[in-house]
Amino acid sequence: MQIRELDAPQGLLEKTLARLSLAARRRARLSFALHGAFAAASFLALLPALAYAGQQFAASGFSSYLSLIFSDSGVAATYWRELLLSLADSLPSLALIAVLVPLCVFIWAVIAIPRSARTMLRYA
Repeated sequence: MQIRELDAPQGLLEKTLARLSLAARRRARLSFALHGAFAAASFLALLPALAYAGQQFAASGFSSYLSLIFSDSGVAATYWRELLLSLADSLPSLALIAVLVPLCVFIWAVIAIPRSARTMLRYA
């Protein structure tokens, strides 16, 4: 049994390349729009997260322990282990996470926007 070679229909290559180009343009526009939306949403999420972190830092007493290091270095040097444990205990971890997550997403999106724009312009 032999396999016959068939001729491709006229214009198949051009139609296929045009369809691939259209799909690439759509993907580039979608990528650009999503990166922009992620940047805007993460920036807007960062504002209340910063307010929450400020409230939590003020309520935690972290600044009191931190100021002890600079105001009385002799006591800080003598009791450095206890001071570091007190600093770690009073650190508002949830507030730091609430700030770092939108900040990292914002930085990622802002870095990705120019790359998406270049791709979008290449297929325009």
